[in-house]
Amino acid sequence: MDHHNWIAALTRRQKVLYAVDWSPSTERAEEYLPLLQKLGASEIIIVHVADDLVKKSALRNDETQEPIDVRTEELESLEQELRARGFRAKAYLLEEGSPYQAINRIATEEDVSLIIMGSQGKGFVEGMLGGSVSQLVVERSEKPVLVVK
Repeated sequence: MDHHNWIAALTRRQKVLYAVDWSPSTERAEEYLPLLQKLGASEIIIVHVADDLVKKSALRNDETQEPIDVRTEELESLEQELRARGFRAKAYLLEEGSPYQAINRIATEEDVSLIIMGSQGKGFVEGMLGGSVSQLVVERSEKPVLVVK
């Protein structure tokens, strides 16, 4: 079975979890959503796990990091954009927990047929110690995962 038929089988009238962090690779992953829609995906579950720096900056009013309310607005804007494209969309903004665990938990709870996400660039040392979020999602997910560079 070629990769288009495989993806079509996964997405036909199904939900896709789109994990976002507003990185360049996440934006490239978004470019795949229209193709998935053509293949039958009709619902997008958007997940963003706020990192500790974003949370701490909201508490401290630190101007160097984006506060949670900015991320909330970005998430709501993305949700509206996807609805305008014809998807049913639902967004989750999680302010605590391990990103890979949260993504996998919501994928299971929402019974998605595919997780799509950008490859997340951690530094060399962090990658050696714990692995990137996308790597951990792939290794521990019960669902198929499409990682876009």
